Order: sequence, then C-alpha cells, then structure tokens
Amino acid sequence: MRHRCENEVDALELAGDFPHATYEDWLKRVEETLKGADFDKTLTSRTYDGLAIAPLYSRETSPVAPEWPGLAPYTRGVHPAPQEPLPWAVAQAQAHPDPAEANRAIRDELANGVTALVLRVAETAGAPGLQVSTRADLARALDGVDLARIPVHLDAGARAGEAAALLAALWEERAVAPADRAGSLGLDPLGTLAATGTLPGGLDRHLGLLREALGAMIDEGAPVSVATVDTRPYHGAGASEAQELAAALATGVAYLRAADAAGLDLDAVARRVRLVTVVDADIFLTCAKLRAMRRLWARILEASGIAAAPATVAAETASRMLTRYDPWVNMLRTTAAAFAAGIGGADAITVAPYTGAIGLPDGFARRIARNIQLILREESGLGRVVDPAGGSWYVEHLTDALAEKAWALFQDIEAEGGMARALLSGRIQEQIAETRAMRQGDLARRKAAITGVSTFPKLDGEPAPVREAASPQAPESGDVAEASSFADLCAGARAGKAVALATGGEAARCEPLPAWRLAEDFEALRDAAEARRAETGVQPSVFLANLGRLADFNVRATWSRNLFGAGGLSAPANDGFADAQSAAEAFRASGAEIAAICSTDAIYADMAAETARALKAAGAKRVYLAGRPGDAAAALEEAGVDGFVHEGCDVLAVLRDAHEALALTGA
Repeated sequence: MRHRCENEVDALELAGDFPHATYEDWLKRVEETLKGADFDKTLTSRTYDGLAIAPLYSRETSPVAPEWPGLAPYTRGVHPAPQEPLPWAVAQAQAHPDPAEANRAIRDELANGVTALVLRVAETAGAPGLQVSTRADLARALDGVDLARIPVHLDAGARAGEAAALLAALWEERAVAPADRAGSLGLDPLGTLAATGTLPGGLDRHLGLLREALGAMIDEGAPVSVATVDTRPYHGAGASEAQELAAALATGVAYLRAADAAGLDLDAVARRVRLVTVVDADIFLTCAKLRAMRRLWARILEASGIAAAPATVAAETASRMLTRYDPWVNMLRTTAAAFAAGIGGADAITVAPYTGAIGLPDGFARRIARNIQLILREESGLGRVVDPAGGSWYVEHLTDALAEKAWALFQDIEAEGGMARALLSGRIQEQIAETRAMRQGDLARRKAAITGVSTFPKLDGEPAPVREAASPQAPESGDVAEASSFADLCAGARAGKAVALATGGEAARCEPLPAWRLAEDFEALRDAAEARRAETGVQPSVFLANLGRLADFNVRATWSRNLFGAGGLSAPANDGFADAQSAAEAFRASGAEIAAICSTDAIYADMAAETARALKAAGAKRVYLAGRPGDAAAALEEAGVDGFVHEGCDVLAVLRDAHEALALTGA
C-alpha cells in the first residue's frame, strides 16, 4: 500500500466547504470580543519559570522542527516504534521496615502486574523505609524474586553505597550473570546533600564511591545504572520545571566529570546514569518536561564528546501534590501525573499510593496505585503510539521554551562553579525558595486550588486506612563492618556482615531543601480545628448572617461555606434573615463566635452596616462580609466588619485570623 507524503496530507480538504481560517482571522475576532482589554493580561498565563502560555497555537505561530522518535536528541522518545506489550516499566516502591512484610507486598505486586521494584531503604535505624543491614536482610525482602528478570532500583540516600554492596552480593549469591543484572544502585551524593543538608564523610568520599561502583559495573559488563540523578528533592521543595531540569543537568555533569577524573570510559558511564524526575497533575507541562529532559541530556553528551545514547528517564508521581485530608482525590492527581509520564515517554513510572502523605499504604492503596498504570497501559493504550503529544504545536512550543530556559539556568550554575558549589553556597536553595514563595502566594489566594483541601473541603470525611509498622531491631554494633571503598563494602556484604561506609573526616553541609507539600498550610488549620472538635465534640463554626431571600444570599453563602471549610470551620446553612436584629439573635443562639454576612450588593447597601453592628453587640469576635466592598469599605469597617472575603483575597490570612479569634492557633 502506498503511503501519502506530507504534501499530499496537507492538500486534503477535510473542511473544504468552509473558508480557510488563519491565525490572524482568529486574532481579529478575539480582539473584537475583548473590546479593548489587554490580550496578554486577559488570555495569556505564565508558568513559574515565566514562560508564556498562549490561548492558541498554530502552524504559523509555532512551527515544529523535524525530529524523529528513536534518534538523537530523543525528544520524541527512545524507540522508533511502540514497545508493546510493555511501553514502560510498571514500578512500585516498597518502604515497609520489616523485610518479611515488604516481601509479602512485593510478591503480591509482581503477581499483579508490577514489572520493576523500588526499595526505599532506611538511612538509619528507626527511620522510615526498609530496614536492611545485611545481605540476609535484603534476601528476605527479595525472597522469591527472579533477579535476572525483575529490575531492582535502590533509593537509600546516604546509605546508597552500603545498599548497593548488599544488592551486588545478593546477585552473586543467586548466580545472576552480570549481563542479566538489571536495576539501579541509586548513588546520588549531590541529591542526598540537597535533601538532607549533610553528607557524612564529605562529598569527595561519596564521589569516590560512585567512581568505584561505576568502574566495578563497567568491568563486570553489568548493564546496571549506578549514578542516579534524582530531581525529587528540588521538586519537593517547590522548584519550577526549568529549575528542576537545570539541577538534573548540573548534577549529571558533575558525575560525568568525576568519572572522567578516574579515567573511566564515559560512553559506558553515560549508559549507567539514571534520571529520576517528578511528574504531577499539570499534564502538558509535565509531558514537555520529560521531552525536554531527553533533549537536554543528549545535548550534554554531545558537548562532552560522548557517543549519543538515550537518557534512561524514570518518573515518580509528585509527593508535594498529595494531601492528608480527602486523600481519595489523590487518586485523580496521580492518574493525571501517570498519564503525563506515559505520553511523555518515561521508561519507568512509579505511582504513589493515595495515602502516601499519611503513612504506609495498605493493600488497597497499593492496588489502586498499580492499577492506575495498568489501566492507562492496557485499556487506554498509551503505549500503542510513539510520542502521542508530538506534533502538537502547544506541546512542541512548551518543550522548546522549557529546554531553552533550563539550559540557561544550567549554564548559570556551571558559570558559578557547578552543582556542588551552588548547593554549598545556598544559591540553589535561595532560587527555589523564591519559586516556593510564589507558589505559596497563589495557594493562599486559591489561584492554585487544591480540591478537597483549599476548595470543596469535606469536613465529615472518614480517614483513609494506613498500616502501622514497628521497625525491626537494628544489628548490634559488633555485626557492622566499616569500609572505605566499594570493593570492601561488597566483600563485607558477601561475608554476611552488616556494612557501613566509614565516614571519617568532615561532613559536607548545606542548607537542606525542605520536603514541602502544597496543602501544608491549609492542613495545619484543619488539624487545629479537628483537635478542637476532638476535645469538645463540636466542630468550630462560622455563623452565616444570610440577608434576604435564598436567591439573594445563596451564591455568596455557598462560596463562604467553602472558604471557611478550608480552615476546618463549619458554616451551617439557614433560611436567611429579614433584618439585622433577627440575624443577631440567631447568631447569639447558635453558639458561634464569628460571623460572615452574605447577600447581594444592593442589600448590603441597606443592611450590611446595621447587621455588622448588631452582630458585634451580640458578641461576635469577628465579622466578615462576603464580597468586595468598593467605596463602602471604610463605613463598613467602622460599623464592625473585620474583613472582606472574595475571590482573589488571601484566604489563608482570613482563616488564620478566624482561628486566632477562636483561639485555635496551636491547638
């Protein structure tokens, strides 16, 4: 069968009976509709990197440069054709402290569709994560797992060297041939420094360990990723997409330089670097970030004189978007994020359980996380098309703009001495703090809404079930073999001892990046309100002083109920009041201590001031008015209105003020 060429496709008149519309035609119609309003302010939004998001993209405004799947720079993906039936590895993280319990969960995951494992190894005794100190501990966690078939990815922070030695020893014990070993050892000293603020023994010691592990895997011919470039600490602290990408590039270059200083084959090293990035519910921006990451890494290799090789990109759903209240909405968030990872061409995807912000997931939470991927892959068929977003003028433009911005930020880091110096000086932390502050401002005004928390809160929701786990006892100090090299760590692991990296010398220290979640400030208010409810049996409340008929107050009353609910304050409905005195009497009888006046602007003109005075006389500690006061602000404040609540106001400031009035702060 003869395929049509591009020109023939362009000649098809699918809308032949309609006049051809150009971008200029559309723009003219828009300007007529705007009636003089500023186009950019009205219709153009911006990302936290300052990238403009236009309302429409077209061939004229955003021409697409030709790139092909499977070819450098791999923007459109690593493979030239769909990789059915496994377009990406379905990974699942395990963090239960007990190796036996973790093994039960692992067996269940592998029997139900998971194709790769991520082990969150505890960094210290009693810390969150899988407690493994010896090869036997790891063997219990991986009992029954075919290590020649199932990739194992380690996430152990400062203990990455020890965990890597245990896995290497277990591969040997189970006679897994080097060529059949799969997974990643997870050595990421710069990422650990960024996340924790400290690196015992200093950065040079850990970079030396990384070089040794790379050399060992290269010499053995094991196709195992050794160096991990993990962007989770930066994303979790509130970084923008370009900041996240720039940190990844600068970190990757630092590891390539360390390997080059040891005389390692950089072509072989590049194939053993794993990029771990974060995906969230912003589908288009996340998809563009994954595409830009592959393109930028290819550019790094090209500039370094390294043979072209596609980046191995693993995606994990964002921890910062998860909420503790109404956590079932997290299922929607992680589904959107996993979808973005799938169309963005991730090689492996890890979906966080919906209870990830609360505690250890139970079987149901793990099953939902797993099935999100399986449904996207098997039923939605995301893997049946290579780069499904490719050719979209919007996605292509966003990819280009994001890559350009990230490259500029990366060059700034390099110009100032590289990633290590940028972390130790606090420059990276300061830049991310500025972005985090912008995010916090948008969250406070609900410009960025958090469904179930800052908007549409459910005050009577049941808590989601999580598992409780007691950590196994740490090994006695006599069982621990300290070692200063990767070879010695592996020898100790083979001997059955608990291994620990010798950390003599001064630790590297910097300001740690905070592990931040978007919902934290609102959840703190909810916590205080829930503590009061647990103490008294009554939910703290706001009295709605609804004036007039239902049609007069319903919109603003409903909106106010939503707003105060975000702070854990209930706002019971009522039928409204015909005059100020009736509202004040109902307020006094309600037992509430604060009130919100709700009605139309016309009724406010006649009754708002009188109602505010009456509520204050009835003992109201705070009186709010729903709506913008306009020129009446001063008169209303003089009458007793303490604040005005409306779309775009600082919701967090209002709620904190209400909590202060109710003596809930710090409850």
